[in-house]
This record gives sequence, C-alpha cells and structure tokens, in this order.
Amino acid sequence: MQRLPADQSGWFAAVNDPQVDKVLRLLHANPVRDWTVDELAREVALSTLCAAQRFVELVGEAPMRYLANWRMQLAKRMMRDGTHNIQEVATRVGYDSESAFNRAFKRANGAPPATWRKGATPVS
Repeated sequence: MQRLPADQSGWFAAVNDPQVDKVLRLLHANPVRDWTVDELAREVALSTLCAAQRFVELVGEAPMRYLANWRMQLAKRMMRDGTHNIQEVATRVGYDSESAFNRAFKRANGAPPATWRKGATPVS
C-alpha cells in the first residue's frame, strides 16, 4: 500500500494518506456526531478546501456524502439484526428524528426503512 503511485486514488490510497485516513477514522468512530467539513479539516490540520478536495480525490465522494452513506450502511446492518426499532436505529446513526431518517433512508435506498426491513435478509 505504501508503494502506491502518488496519483493513485481509491480506498487504499485514501487510507495511505495520513489526513484522509484520519478523517475516515473519525467518521467511522463517531458517525452520530454532527460533523462539518470545517471540524474535520481542523482535526487533520488542513484548510477546509484542501481537506474536502483531498478527500474527494482519494475516496471519490465528498466527506458529508461519505458520512451519509456510512450511516445508511450502519442502519441497514442494525435493521437486519432486528434488535432495534426504527427510532432507535435513527438515533444510533445520527438522526435527530425518525422522520428525517425515514426521508434520508428512502432517498438512499428507494424504500422507507420499515418496507426495506420487511424484505431484508437477517444477519446471522
């Protein structure tokens, strides 16, 4: 991984970059937090613009888009697990209200959480 060309992009390049790797770790460690690009940039000692551009170049999407997608992955995992109701899932992945979570989930997955959950295969 450390021998990737300087112009390489993708997941391996992202985790090989100290600042982008740290941003990814922060987002994964605390997806519930109401992150901003400004806060993430401060955490990695870069300007907001530089942090956002570097993240997009290496990861392929903006930091907040990545966070939204990560939250949806976590939500789907929790709903497949079946141990939390939809309000609990919404709260655990960083949404202040079930209705906001429902809208975001439907936009990302094509169906509201309750409908999606009925068709999901449980995780064993």
